[in-house]
Amino acid sequence: MLNIPTVGSLGNKAKPIIQAFTQLNKRETIADEEIADGKNLSSELFPEMTCRPSRELINTIALPNALFSANNKLCYVSGTNFYYDGIVKGAVTASTKSMVDFNGKIIIMPDKKYYDYITGIFGVIGGGAYPVAGSCPDIDFVASHANRLYGVKGNNFYGTSLGEYNDWTTFAGDNLDAYAVDLVEPGQFTGIVAYQQHIVMWKPDYFFENYGSYPAQYQQQQICEIGCIDGRTAAEVNNRLYFLGRRGIYEYGGGLPSLISETLNETFIAGVAYSDGRRYYISAQRADGTWKLYVYDTWRAMWLPEDDLQVVGFAGIDNVTYALAVGGELYKFNSGTEVVDWEIKTKNFDDGTMGRKNVSGLKVQVELDEGSLIDIYLSVDNMAYNLIKSISQYGYNNIAATFRVQRGQRYKFKIVVKGIARIRGFRREFVVGGDI
Repeated sequence: MLNIPTVGSLGNKAKPIIQAFTQLNKRETIADEEIADGKNLSSELFPEMTCRPSRELINTIALPNALFSANNKLCYVSGTNFYYDGIVKGAVTASTKSMVDFNGKIIIMPDKKYYDYITGIFGVIGGGAYPVAGSCPDIDFVASHANRLYGVKGNNFYGTSLGEYNDWTTFAGDNLDAYAVDLVEPGQFTGIVAYQQHIVMWKPDYFFENYGSYPAQYQQQQICEIGCIDGRTAAEVNNRLYFLGRRGIYEYGGGLPSLISETLNETFIAGVAYSDGRRYYISAQRADGTWKLYVYDTWRAMWLPEDDLQVVGFAGIDNVTYALAVGGELYKFNSGTEVVDWEIKTKNFDDGTMGRKNVSGLKVQVELDEGSLIDIYLSVDNMAYNLIKSISQYGYNNIAATFRVQRGQRYKFKIVVKGIARIRGFRREFVVGGDI
Protein backbone atom coordinates (compact mmCIF):
# COMPACT_ATOMS: atom_id res chain seq x y z
CA MET A 1 0.00 0.00 0.00
CA LEU A 2 1.34 3.42 -0.95
CA ASN A 3 1.65 6.19 1.63
CA ILE A 4 -0.43 9.24 0.83
CA PRO A 5 0.75 12.68 1.97
CA THR A 6 -1.39 14.02 4.80
CA VAL A 7 -2.38 17.40 6.07
CA GLY A 8 -4.32 18.57 9.05
CA SER A 9 -7.95 19.51 8.75
CA LEU A 10 -8.38 22.80 6.95
CA GLY A 11 -12.03 22.60 6.47
CA ASN A 12 -15.34 23.88 7.50
CA LYS A 13 -17.67 20.89 7.61
CA ALA A 14 -17.63 17.20 6.72
CA LYS A 15 -20.31 16.30 4.17
CA PRO A 16 -21.20 12.60 3.93
CA ILE A 17 -22.70 11.58 0.62
CA ILE A 18 -24.40 8.21 0.18
CA GLN A 19 -25.03 6.66 -3.20
CA ALA A 20 -25.56 3.42 -5.09
CA PHE A 21 -23.95 3.02 -8.48
CA THR A 22 -26.14 3.13 -11.58
CA GLN A 23 -25.33 3.10 -15.29
CA LEU A 24 -22.21 3.73 -17.32
CA ASN A 25 -21.82 7.31 -18.54
CA LYS A 26 -18.56 8.15 -20.31
CA ARG A 27 -19.41 11.77 -21.05
CA GLU A 28 -17.56 14.65 -19.43
CA THR A 29 -20.41 15.67 -17.13
CA ILE A 30 -22.18 12.86 -15.29
CA ALA A 31 -24.21 12.31 -12.13
CA ASP A 32 -22.42 11.36 -8.92
CA GLU A 33 -23.92 7.87 -8.88
CA GLU A 34 -23.05 7.06 -12.50
CA ILE A 35 -19.99 5.04 -13.47
CA ALA A 36 -17.36 6.88 -15.48
CA ASP A 37 -15.78 3.66 -16.75
CA GLY A 38 -15.35 0.05 -15.78
CA LYS A 39 -15.30 -3.53 -16.98
CA ASN A 40 -17.19 -6.80 -16.60
CA LEU A 41 -20.19 -5.26 -14.81
CA SER A 42 -23.74 -6.59 -14.59
CA SER A 43 -27.11 -5.02 -13.82
CA GLU A 44 -28.66 -8.34 -12.79
CA LEU A 45 -28.87 -7.36 -9.09
CA PHE A 46 -29.45 -3.64 -9.63
CA PRO A 47 -29.26 -1.37 -7.62
CA GLU A 48 -26.44 -3.55 -6.30
CA MET A 49 -23.46 -3.60 -8.64
CA THR A 50 -21.87 -6.93 -9.39
CA CYS A 51 -19.82 -8.73 -12.03
CA ARG A 52 -20.99 -10.35 -15.22
CA PRO A 53 -21.56 -14.12 -15.02
CA SER A 54 -18.82 -16.60 -15.83
CA ARG A 55 -18.16 -17.65 -19.42
CA GLU A 56 -17.17 -21.22 -20.17
CA LEU A 57 -14.77 -21.97 -23.01
CA ILE A 58 -16.36 -24.99 -24.71
CA ASN A 59 -14.35 -25.20 -27.94
CA THR A 60 -11.62 -23.54 -29.96
CA ILE A 61 -12.30 -23.19 -33.69
CA ALA A 62 -9.64 -22.56 -36.32
CA LEU A 63 -10.20 -19.62 -38.68
CA PRO A 64 -13.65 -18.65 -37.32
CA ASN A 65 -15.97 -16.86 -39.77
CA ALA A 66 -19.55 -17.29 -38.54
CA LEU A 67 -21.75 -18.74 -35.79
CA PHE A 68 -25.43 -19.71 -36.01
CA SER A 69 -27.94 -22.01 -34.32
CA ALA A 70 -30.76 -24.10 -35.78
CA ASN A 71 -32.71 -27.12 -34.58
CA ASN A 72 -31.12 -26.61 -31.13
CA LYS A 73 -27.67 -27.20 -32.62
CA LEU A 74 -24.73 -24.86 -33.09
CA CYS A 75 -23.31 -24.44 -36.56
CA TYR A 76 -20.27 -22.43 -37.58
CA VAL A 77 -17.86 -21.73 -40.40
CA SER A 78 -14.23 -22.66 -39.81
CA GLY A 79 -12.08 -21.58 -42.74
CA THR A 80 -13.96 -23.01 -45.73
CA ASN A 81 -15.79 -25.72 -43.76
CA PHE A 82 -19.41 -25.48 -42.64
CA TYR A 83 -20.01 -27.38 -39.40
CA TYR A 84 -23.35 -28.51 -38.01
CA ASP A 85 -23.34 -29.99 -34.50
CA GLY A 86 -19.56 -30.30 -34.66
CA ILE A 87 -19.44 -32.22 -37.97
CA VAL A 88 -18.30 -30.86 -41.34
CA LYS A 89 -21.25 -30.83 -43.76
CA GLY A 90 -19.95 -28.88 -46.76
CA ALA A 91 -17.62 -26.28 -48.22
CA VAL A 92 -18.15 -22.51 -48.33
CA THR A 93 -15.95 -19.48 -48.89
CA ALA A 94 -13.79 -18.19 -46.03
CA SER A 95 -15.86 -15.08 -45.24
CA THR A 96 -18.55 -13.75 -42.93
CA LYS A 97 -22.03 -15.17 -43.52
CA SER A 98 -25.68 -14.29 -43.35
CA MET A 99 -27.62 -17.39 -42.30
CA VAL A 100 -31.27 -18.15 -41.64
CA ASP A 101 -33.32 -21.25 -40.78
CA PHE A 102 -36.02 -21.84 -43.39
CA ASN A 103 -38.29 -24.91 -43.26
CA GLY A 104 -35.55 -27.22 -41.99
CA LYS A 105 -32.80 -25.77 -44.16
CA ILE A 106 -29.98 -23.48 -43.06
CA ILE A 107 -29.60 -20.91 -45.85
CA ILE A 108 -26.02 -19.65 -46.22
CA MET A 109 -25.38 -16.37 -48.02
CA PRO A 110 -23.60 -14.99 -49.99
CA ASP A 111 -22.49 -18.52 -50.92
CA LYS A 112 -25.92 -19.64 -52.21
CA LYS A 113 -25.54 -22.84 -50.20
CA TYR A 114 -27.87 -24.67 -47.84
CA TYR A 115 -27.78 -27.47 -45.33
CA ASP A 116 -30.94 -29.54 -44.79
CA TYR A 117 -30.68 -30.78 -41.22
CA ILE A 118 -33.66 -33.11 -41.73
CA THR A 119 -32.22 -35.02 -44.71
CA GLY A 120 -28.54 -34.29 -44.08
CA ILE A 121 -28.08 -32.85 -47.59
CA PHE A 122 -25.69 -29.97 -48.24
CA GLY A 123 -26.31 -28.29 -51.58
CA VAL A 124 -26.40 -25.28 -53.89
CA ILE A 125 -29.39 -22.93 -54.01
CA GLY A 126 -30.82 -22.58 -57.54
CA GLY A 127 -30.22 -24.62 -60.63
CA GLY A 128 -28.91 -22.22 -63.21
CA ALA A 129 -27.30 -18.91 -64.01
CA TYR A 130 -29.38 -15.88 -63.01
CA PRO A 131 -31.85 -14.78 -64.35
CA VAL A 132 -33.02 -18.27 -65.38
CA ALA A 133 -36.28 -19.17 -63.57
CA GLY A 134 -35.59 -21.09 -60.39
CA SER A 135 -32.07 -19.71 -59.92
CA CYS A 136 -30.70 -17.50 -57.17
CA PRO A 137 -29.45 -13.92 -57.58
CA ASP A 138 -26.42 -12.62 -55.71
CA ILE A 139 -27.44 -11.87 -52.12
CA ASP A 140 -25.40 -10.44 -49.25
CA PHE A 141 -27.99 -10.57 -46.45
CA VAL A 142 -30.99 -12.88 -46.04
CA ALA A 143 -34.07 -13.03 -43.81
CA SER A 144 -37.13 -15.27 -43.48
CA HIS A 145 -40.73 -14.14 -43.10
CA ALA A 146 -44.20 -15.56 -43.86
CA ASN A 147 -42.86 -18.68 -45.64
CA ARG A 148 -40.59 -16.73 -47.97
CA LEU A 149 -36.95 -15.77 -48.04
CA TYR A 150 -35.94 -12.17 -48.62
CA GLY A 151 -32.53 -10.87 -49.55
CA VAL A 152 -30.65 -7.69 -50.43
CA LYS A 153 -27.53 -6.78 -52.34
CA GLY A 154 -26.44 -3.42 -53.69
CA ASN A 155 -29.68 -1.58 -54.54
CA ASN A 156 -31.67 -4.80 -55.05
CA PHE A 157 -34.40 -6.25 -52.83
CA TYR A 158 -35.56 -9.80 -53.57
CA GLY A 159 -38.13 -12.32 -52.39
CA THR A 160 -38.57 -16.01 -53.19
CA SER A 161 -41.64 -17.81 -54.46
CA LEU A 162 -43.96 -18.83 -51.66
CA GLY A 163 -42.52 -21.72 -49.65
CA GLU A 164 -39.41 -22.02 -51.82
CA TYR A 165 -35.81 -21.55 -50.78
CA ASN A 166 -34.32 -21.92 -54.28
CA ASP A 167 -36.71 -20.02 -56.53
CA TRP A 168 -35.97 -16.30 -56.64
CA THR A 169 -36.85 -15.67 -60.29
CA THR A 170 -40.24 -17.16 -61.21
CA PHE A 171 -42.61 -14.36 -62.25
CA ALA A 172 -45.84 -16.03 -63.40
CA GLY A 173 -48.17 -13.19 -62.42
CA ASP A 174 -49.79 -14.87 -59.42
CA ASN A 175 -49.56 -14.69 -55.64
CA LEU A 176 -46.90 -17.41 -55.53
CA ASP A 177 -44.42 -15.30 -57.49
CA ALA A 178 -40.90 -14.34 -56.60
CA TYR A 179 -40.15 -10.63 -56.36
CA ALA A 180 -37.39 -8.17 -57.29
CA VAL A 181 -37.08 -4.39 -57.14
CA ASP A 182 -34.37 -1.72 -57.12
CA LEU A 183 -34.31 0.95 -54.41
CA VAL A 184 -32.18 3.71 -55.85
CA GLU A 185 -31.44 5.82 -52.76
CA PRO A 186 -27.66 6.29 -52.39
CA GLY A 187 -25.62 3.50 -50.86
CA GLN A 188 -25.74 -0.27 -50.82
CA PHE A 189 -27.88 -2.40 -48.56
CA THR A 190 -26.22 -3.26 -45.26
CA GLY A 191 -28.77 -5.58 -43.66
CA ILE A 192 -32.25 -7.09 -43.58
CA VAL A 193 -34.41 -8.59 -40.79
CA ALA A 194 -37.98 -9.72 -40.18
CA TYR A 195 -39.65 -7.48 -37.61
CA GLN A 196 -43.28 -7.22 -36.43
CA GLN A 197 -44.89 -9.06 -39.37
CA HIS A 198 -42.92 -7.31 -42.08
CA ILE A 199 -39.42 -6.91 -43.48
CA VAL A 200 -36.98 -4.15 -42.50
CA MET A 201 -33.88 -3.36 -44.54
CA TRP A 202 -31.22 -0.67 -44.37
CA LYS A 203 -28.67 1.27 -46.30
CA PRO A 204 -26.09 3.31 -44.34
CA ASP A 205 -28.33 6.40 -44.39
CA TYR A 206 -31.79 4.97 -45.10
CA PHE A 207 -34.34 2.84 -43.27
CA PHE A 208 -36.91 0.92 -45.35
CA GLU A 209 -39.88 -1.29 -44.52
CA ASN A 210 -41.59 -3.70 -46.90
CA TYR A 211 -45.30 -4.30 -46.39
CA GLY A 212 -47.74 -6.67 -48.08
CA SER A 213 -48.61 -10.37 -48.09
CA TYR A 214 -47.64 -11.19 -51.68
CA PRO A 215 -45.75 -9.50 -54.54
CA ALA A 216 -48.70 -7.59 -56.02
CA GLN A 217 -49.23 -5.97 -52.59
CA TYR A 218 -45.58 -5.25 -51.75
CA GLN A 219 -44.72 -1.66 -50.98
CA GLN A 220 -41.35 -0.39 -49.82
CA GLN A 221 -41.56 2.63 -47.56
CA GLN A 222 -38.59 4.81 -46.68
CA ILE A 223 -39.08 5.46 -42.97
CA CYS A 224 -36.28 7.94 -42.37
CA GLU A 225 -32.75 8.91 -43.26
CA ILE A 226 -31.27 6.99 -40.34
CA GLY A 227 -29.60 3.85 -41.58
CA CYS A 228 -27.63 0.90 -40.31
CA ILE A 229 -23.92 0.67 -41.03
CA ASP A 230 -23.59 -3.02 -40.12
CA GLY A 231 -26.52 -5.41 -40.43
CA ARG A 232 -24.87 -7.84 -38.00
CA THR A 233 -25.79 -5.40 -35.20
CA ALA A 234 -29.55 -5.76 -35.75
CA ALA A 235 -31.36 -7.61 -32.95
CA GLU A 236 -34.90 -7.60 -31.56
CA VAL A 237 -35.44 -7.29 -27.81
CA ASN A 238 -38.93 -7.14 -26.28
CA ASN A 239 -40.54 -6.18 -29.61
CA ARG A 240 -38.09 -3.36 -30.22
CA LEU A 241 -35.36 -3.37 -32.84
CA TYR A 242 -31.78 -2.29 -32.09
CA PHE A 243 -29.05 -1.51 -34.62
CA LEU A 244 -25.86 0.49 -35.18
CA GLY A 245 -26.11 3.66 -37.24
CA ARG A 246 -23.60 6.35 -38.07
CA ARG A 247 -24.21 8.27 -34.83
CA GLY A 248 -24.46 5.26 -32.56
CA ILE A 249 -26.92 2.58 -31.45
CA TYR A 250 -30.61 3.08 -32.12
CA GLU A 251 -33.82 1.66 -30.70
CA TYR A 252 -36.86 1.34 -32.97
CA GLY A 253 -40.42 0.40 -32.13
CA GLY A 254 -42.32 2.39 -34.76
CA GLY A 255 -42.22 6.05 -35.67
CA LEU A 256 -38.58 7.18 -35.77
CA PRO A 257 -35.55 5.39 -34.32
CA SER A 258 -34.18 6.82 -31.07
CA LEU A 259 -30.46 7.14 -30.34
CA ILE A 260 -29.74 5.36 -27.02
CA SER A 261 -25.94 5.27 -26.88
CA GLU A 262 -25.12 8.87 -25.98
CA THR A 263 -23.77 7.81 -22.58
CA LEU A 264 -21.20 5.53 -24.24
CA ASN A 265 -19.62 8.61 -25.83
CA GLU A 266 -18.00 6.45 -28.52
CA THR A 267 -17.97 6.30 -32.32
CA PHE A 268 -18.32 2.80 -33.76
CA ILE A 269 -17.71 1.69 -37.33
CA ALA A 270 -18.84 -1.95 -37.17
CA GLY A 271 -20.15 -4.57 -34.78
CA VAL A 272 -21.91 -7.83 -34.04
CA ALA A 273 -24.94 -7.97 -31.73
CA TYR A 274 -27.36 -10.40 -30.09
CA SER A 275 -30.39 -10.42 -27.81
CA ASP A 276 -31.03 -12.88 -24.99
CA GLY A 277 -34.60 -11.61 -24.60
CA ARG A 278 -33.68 -8.92 -22.08
CA ARG A 279 -30.22 -7.64 -22.93
CA TYR A 280 -28.76 -6.29 -26.14
CA TYR A 281 -25.13 -7.39 -26.46
CA ILE A 282 -22.96 -5.52 -28.94
CA SER A 283 -19.31 -6.23 -29.66
CA ALA A 284 -18.48 -2.93 -31.33
CA GLN A 285 -15.43 -1.78 -33.29
CA ARG A 286 -14.03 1.69 -32.78
CA ALA A 287 -12.39 3.79 -35.51
CA ASP A 288 -8.94 2.86 -34.17
CA GLY A 289 -9.68 -0.83 -34.73
CA THR A 290 -10.17 -1.79 -31.07
CA TRP A 291 -13.31 -3.60 -29.88
CA LYS A 292 -15.49 -3.36 -26.79
CA LEU A 293 -18.39 -5.50 -25.58
CA TYR A 294 -21.23 -3.40 -24.15
CA VAL A 295 -24.54 -4.63 -22.76
CA TYR A 296 -27.79 -2.65 -22.78
CA ASP A 297 -30.31 -3.82 -20.19
CA THR A 298 -33.67 -3.05 -21.78
CA TRP A 299 -35.52 -3.52 -18.48
CA ARG A 300 -33.37 -0.85 -16.80
CA ALA A 301 -32.61 1.27 -19.90
CA MET A 302 -28.96 1.31 -18.89
CA TRP A 303 -25.59 0.48 -20.43
CA LEU A 304 -22.76 -1.38 -18.70
CA PRO A 305 -19.37 -2.46 -20.06
CA GLU A 306 -17.98 -5.97 -20.18
CA ASP A 307 -14.54 -6.54 -21.74
CA ASP A 308 -12.67 -6.26 -25.05
CA LEU A 309 -14.13 -9.46 -26.53
CA GLN A 310 -14.22 -9.22 -30.33
CA VAL A 311 -17.08 -11.41 -31.44
CA VAL A 312 -17.41 -13.01 -34.88
CA GLY A 313 -20.94 -14.22 -34.18
CA PHE A 314 -23.51 -14.86 -31.45
CA ALA A 315 -26.07 -17.65 -31.23
CA GLY A 316 -28.60 -18.94 -28.73
CA ILE A 317 -30.00 -22.34 -27.74
CA ASP A 318 -32.62 -22.84 -25.00
CA ASN A 319 -32.08 -19.34 -23.60
CA VAL A 320 -28.31 -19.85 -23.43
CA THR A 321 -26.05 -17.37 -25.24
CA TYR A 322 -22.97 -18.47 -27.16
CA ALA A 323 -20.27 -16.24 -28.65
CA LEU A 324 -17.52 -17.08 -31.14
CA ALA A 325 -14.49 -14.82 -30.68
CA VAL A 326 -12.09 -13.71 -33.38
CA GLY A 327 -9.40 -15.93 -31.89
CA GLY A 328 -11.61 -18.99 -32.30
CA GLU A 329 -12.74 -19.26 -28.68
CA LEU A 330 -16.34 -20.49 -28.45
CA TYR A 331 -17.87 -19.31 -25.17
CA LYS A 332 -21.00 -20.38 -23.37
CA PHE A 333 -22.29 -17.44 -21.33
CA ASN A 334 -23.47 -17.79 -17.74
CA SER A 335 -21.65 -21.08 -17.38
CA GLY A 336 -18.43 -22.44 -15.93
CA THR A 337 -16.24 -21.42 -13.00
CA GLU A 338 -14.39 -18.38 -14.35
CA VAL A 339 -13.11 -15.98 -11.69
CA VAL A 340 -14.08 -12.61 -13.13
CA ASP A 341 -11.95 -9.51 -12.66
CA TRP A 342 -14.11 -6.38 -12.64
CA GLU A 343 -13.82 -2.74 -11.77
CA ILE A 344 -15.68 0.52 -11.31
CA LYS A 345 -14.29 4.00 -11.89
CA THR A 346 -16.15 6.96 -10.43
CA LYS A 347 -16.42 10.44 -11.83
CA ASN A 348 -14.08 13.23 -10.80
CA PHE A 349 -15.94 14.66 -7.79
CA ASP A 350 -15.78 18.39 -7.15
CA ASP A 351 -18.57 18.28 -4.53
CA GLY A 352 -20.17 21.43 -5.84
CA THR A 353 -17.42 23.71 -4.60
CA MET A 354 -14.88 25.80 -6.47
CA GLY A 355 -12.34 25.55 -3.69
CA ARG A 356 -10.07 22.77 -2.58
CA LYS A 357 -11.22 20.04 -0.25
CA ASN A 358 -9.76 17.14 1.71
CA VAL A 359 -11.17 13.65 1.24
CA SER A 360 -11.43 12.45 4.83
CA GLY A 361 -13.08 9.06 4.58
CA LEU A 362 -14.80 6.39 2.55
CA LYS A 363 -17.28 3.67 3.43
CA VAL A 364 -18.38 0.84 1.19
CA GLN A 365 -21.29 -1.48 1.91
CA VAL A 366 -20.39 -4.76 0.28
CA GLU A 367 -21.15 -8.47 0.40
CA LEU A 368 -18.10 -10.51 -0.52
CA ASP A 369 -17.92 -14.20 -1.40
CA GLU A 370 -15.17 -16.25 0.22
CA GLY A 371 -11.92 -15.96 -1.73
CA SER A 372 -12.84 -12.68 -3.41
CA LEU A 373 -10.84 -9.49 -2.99
CA ILE A 374 -11.56 -5.77 -3.35
CA ASP A 375 -8.92 -3.03 -3.73
CA ILE A 376 -9.96 0.62 -3.53
CA TYR A 377 -7.83 3.34 -5.10
CA LEU A 378 -7.92 7.14 -4.92
CA SER A 379 -6.71 9.75 -7.40
CA VAL A 380 -6.58 13.48 -6.62
CA ASP A 381 -6.48 16.07 -9.41
CA ASN A 382 -5.93 13.32 -12.02
CA MET A 383 -2.71 12.14 -10.44
CA ALA A 384 -1.87 8.42 -10.28
CA TYR A 385 -4.25 6.14 -8.38
CA ASN A 386 -3.02 5.18 -4.89
CA LEU A 387 -4.24 2.08 -3.05
CA ILE A 388 -6.09 3.12 0.10
CA LYS A 389 -7.93 -0.03 1.21
CA SER A 390 -8.00 -3.78 0.55
CA ILE A 391 -10.99 -5.89 1.57
CA SER A 392 -10.87 -9.67 1.84
CA GLN A 393 -13.20 -10.61 4.69
CA TYR A 394 -16.19 -12.43 3.21
CA GLY A 395 -19.82 -11.91 4.10
CA TYR A 396 -21.86 -8.73 4.54
CA ASN A 397 -19.65 -5.80 5.55
CA ASN A 398 -19.67 -2.07 6.09
CA ILE A 399 -16.06 -1.22 5.29
CA ALA A 400 -14.58 2.07 6.49
CA ALA A 401 -11.39 3.55 5.07
CA THR A 402 -10.33 6.69 6.95
CA PHE A 403 -7.41 8.68 5.64
CA ARG A 404 -6.14 12.18 4.95
CA VAL A 405 -4.83 13.35 1.62
CA GLN A 406 -3.32 16.46 0.13
CA ARG A 407 -5.83 19.11 -0.77
CA GLY A 408 -7.24 18.98 -4.27
CA GLN A 409 -10.03 20.40 -6.39
CA ARG A 410 -11.23 17.05 -7.70
CA TYR A 411 -10.84 13.41 -6.74
CA LYS A 412 -12.00 10.03 -8.02
CA PHE A 413 -12.06 6.40 -6.88
CA LYS A 414 -11.40 3.10 -8.59
CA ILE A 415 -12.79 -0.14 -7.14
CA VAL A 416 -11.07 -3.29 -8.43
CA VAL A 417 -12.65 -6.65 -7.61
CA LYS A 418 -11.46 -10.19 -8.17
CA GLY A 419 -14.28 -12.70 -7.79
CA ILE A 420 -17.90 -12.41 -6.74
CA ALA A 421 -19.06 -9.45 -4.68
CA ARG A 422 -22.09 -7.22 -4.45
CA ILE A 423 -21.50 -3.51 -3.87
CA ARG A 424 -24.62 -2.17 -2.17
CA GLY A 425 -23.65 1.37 -1.24
CA PHE A 426 -20.82 3.86 -1.35
CA ARG A 427 -20.27 6.82 1.00
CA ARG A 428 -17.56 9.39 0.57
CA GLU A 429 -16.74 12.03 3.16
CA PHE A 430 -14.80 15.20 2.61
CA VAL A 431 -13.92 18.46 4.31
CA VAL A 432 -14.19 21.73 2.44
CA GLY A 433 -11.02 23.77 2.56
CA GLY A 434 -10.16 27.22 1.30
CA ASP A 435 -10.45 28.63 -2.20
CA ILE A 436 -6.70 28.51 -2.84
